Amino acid sequence: MEGWRQGRLGSKEDHSTTKGNYKTDLTLTGLLMKGLGTIIWQNRPVTIKVLIFDLGRTILDEEAGRDVDIHFRPAIPMSGVLEVIPKIRLPMGVWANTHDATADDVKLWLSRANLDQHFRWIVTSSDVGYRKPDQRFFALALQQCGCKPEDVLFIGNQLNSDIKGANICGICSVLLTGPAYRSIDDDLDPVAKPTFKIEHLRE
Repeated sequence: MEGWRQGRLGSKEDHSTTKGNYKTDLTLTGLLMKGLGTIIWQNRPVTIKVLIFDLGRTILDEEAGRDVDIHFRPAIPMSGVLEVIPKIRLPMGVWANTHDATADDVKLWLSRANLDQHFRWIVTSSDVGYRKPDQRFFALALQQCGCKPEDVLFIGNQLNSDIKGANICGICSVLLTGPAYRSIDDDLDPVAKPTFKIEHLRE
């Protein structure tokens, strides 16, 4: 996962700011695998503490058995998930729009792919009562995770929900742009701007 675009990663140099010294010695792989790191966003250093993922077409393939109840739906990981997720050392969570599935339902679905143990938090729209990109969804999700917007890097596949909502709340975001991650629910919102773009989760 090294293919950052739009935003900027540092380059093994020490820089000085009014807040002191910080080190930007990261690739995306370094950030996720080492479990800490500083990225440059809006011309300021931001230390990522938590990694949050969308669920459908990001972690699991929701198109496989889309009309099947989540309790029986096949749990098929998206490309790159099984290679990357177990190696990440940052705390991770899932923030998902669901029709009626709760966090417990999503955890069970993830467990069938042996992925549930990697995610400390699961927040669903069914539980909080709002859907992405509603600012209230993100505010409640941040509250449940005990995070500030600047702590989070949010990875998703939809401009109209994941990226738009992150923009509204001041959260750094990564858009998965590869064809494998496209969703029929995305309307390619022209206003939504990801902080970074990567074509594939393994970049």
